Amino acid sequence: MPCDYAVKTLLPAIRRETAKLLAKEGWTQQRIASALGLSQAAVSKYLAGGGKPSAEVSRLAHAVSEKIVSGRGKVELKLCRACGGKGLLICALSKK
Repeated sequence: MPCDYAVKTLLPAIRRETAKLLAKEGWTQQRIASALGLSQAAVSKYLAGGGKPSAEVSRLAHAVSEKIVSGRGKVELKLCRACGGKGLLICALSKK
């Protein structure tokens, strides 16, 4: 199911990559946690995690981190609503 995939796999991957990008910008774990609505411990876990993200996750993480760093407003990922079961990003990825 796409929503399960978003919650359990896709969103954590985007958060992990976004946290790594913000850390490269010199942000502290606490600042990253505040920006992403996470605990500092969760950020620490994400930063310690390895693995290479998919191209789509990498693209989304870069877009999210860029928006956060630039201060251009709140970041919202409306993946399930955006997909609506029509085979967009989340549906395609959940089939892999």
